This record gives sequence, C-alpha cells and structure tokens, in this order.
Amino acid sequence: VQSGDNFSQQLSAKGLCATFAASMDFVLESTGAGVWEWHLPSGQVIYSRQWSRMTGYGQEESAATNGWHAAVLPEDLPVIHKEMKRYLEKVKKGYFAVEFRVRRKDGQIIWVLDKGAAVEWSEEGEPVRLIGFIQDITRSRAAELEVQAGQAHLEHVAEIAGLAPWTWDVPEDGIRFGKEFSAMIGYRPQPISLTQEDWEALCHPQDIPAMRTAIEGCLAGRNDSFSQEVRLRHKDGHYLWTLNSGRVTAWDAGKPARLDGGQMDIDMLKRTQWKLQDTLEENQRFYQTMQKAVEESALALEHAHRLNDTAFDASPYIYVLFDDRCRPI
Repeated sequence: VQSGDNFSQQLSAKGLCATFAASMDFVLESTGAGVWEWHLPSGQVIYSRQWSRMTGYGQEESAATNGWHAAVLPEDLPVIHKEMKRYLEKVKKGYFAVEFRVRRKDGQIIWVLDKGAAVEWSEEGEPVRLIGFIQDITRSRAAELEVQAGQAHLEHVAEIAGLAPWTWDVPEDGIRFGKEFSAMIGYRPQPISLTQEDWEALCHPQDIPAMRTAIEGCLAGRNDSFSQEVRLRHKDGHYLWTLNSGRVTAWDAGKPARLDGGQMDIDMLKRTQWKLQDTLEENQRFYQTMQKAVEESALALEHAHRLNDTAFDASPYIYVLFDDRCRPI
C-alpha cells in the first residue's frame, strides 16, 4: 500500500509527463515536424502522425512501404545513405542533418530537413536506437533557391558591366572582394580579402590622395556616398582605369562600421572617350583649316574682281557681253 504522499507525487509526475507530452505535440503541430524512432537491429521505424500528414501516407501505409525510404526520390537516397554511414561509423556523437526530397502520396514533391541522433548504445558501443524529426522546408528552400538565382543574376550583370562588388569592414580594416575583382586585374577569379594598405598598393600613386579624400568625406558623414576614378595595376604591369563607388551601410555607436560598393572597369570607356576627344579635336583643327582656306579663297576672289573691274574701267575699248543665245547682256 502506497502512502498518500507517494501516491500524490506519482500523480503529480504523471501530470507533468502528460503536460510535457501535450506541449511537445503542440510544438510539433505548430512547426509541422514529424518525429521518428528507428531501432537498428530490427530495422523497425515508428512515425508520428505529423509525418503521415506531411507525406499524405497513413501510418499503416508508411509501415508497410518502409516509410521514408519509399517516399524519398531515388536520386537523393545516396546522399542520405552517405550521411547516415558517416554518422553511424565515424561520428557517433552529436546529431546528423540532411536535406532531401520526398514525393507525397498525391505526387507533389517537397523538400524536408531530417535531423537525428543515437540515444541508445550496445555494450560494444554501437548505436542501437535513433530518434529524430523531419520538417517540411519547401518554402524556405524555394526562397533560398530564389535568393541564389537572384544572386547569380546580379553576379552575371556585374560581370557584364565589369563591376567588382566589395564590402569593407571598417573596424577590422578588411575589404572583401568578389571573384570579379581578381579577374579584373588579370588574376584567377576568386574572392579575396585586402586591407586598405593592400588595396592602395594596387592603385596608381597619383590617384591615391583624391581617393582617400573621397572616402574620408563619406566616413566623416560629409557625403552620403563617394565615386572616384582610380587606376589599378594589372597583373601584366599596365594600369587599368576603374570607377570606385561606395557608401556607408552600417554604423556602430555613431561610427561607420561597414561600407558597400563596387569597382567598375571603365578602361575601354576611358580610352574610347580619349579617342573621341582626339577625333573631335582633329575635326576642329580640320574645320579651322578649311575655314581659313575658304576665307583666303574669298579674299582672293574679291581681289580678282576688283582687278577685273579696274582693268575694265581703264580700257579704251567697248565691251559687249552676250549670253549663250548670242543676246546682249
């Protein structure tokens, strides 16, 4: 016979367990996660009802068709097997996590995140029982893919425009460049990090003072942004004209913490501008030469007319002019 106190304690413990179980059910319902338990020696897998809702298969169907294994897309199975093998044979601690695709009963394909860990071990130290959860991440995966596609599009546009994006961590004095920057100056395309001193070492010495003034004005808050032409030393030794632009994008305690911007290759534009300017100046010189020749010809013609009039007036002879039909003019 149990004492009243012990009985009350057991009832209280059962109540806490029931409350905890109800809370877990609520959390799982809210997140849409499905819980599973895998007994390795027997191969038996138990699924929660959230898993059934996620895949559209009933719990009996999941048990009859080996559950997740039958629902996973065949091309994703090797990824899961590799991760599971790595965890069971090498890691055996912490947890494993893998993303893969599942075909629902209605044919719809969803992305899921599967996380699990061993919770029971044999005397030989081998895992016996694993538990974990699977969560539908289709929306977040789609958003991630959309962001990746947008990033790839921006990188493509930047590549076409000859733009090398950069981010400058001011307190750490670290400028992170994308692969476009190294490609721009003739090196193998790869992201690189430089200090301000490293970056200035690549700039033409004559351009550094104006560049520093432009950046300092932005850091001091005198300007919202800066844009300055600066020449960069190419790998083969020549200098490349670029337009470096940026603005402060983060502040810390009233001080600039980060700048974002880009360095654009304007070398061809600059050289085309010079060539156009040379052409315009050459055209101007040609125009001036032609204008002078016309003026000199006009003066010569006027002088010839005056000589002709003088000679005509001084002549004792009478001149009669006829048109092409022999009529006097």
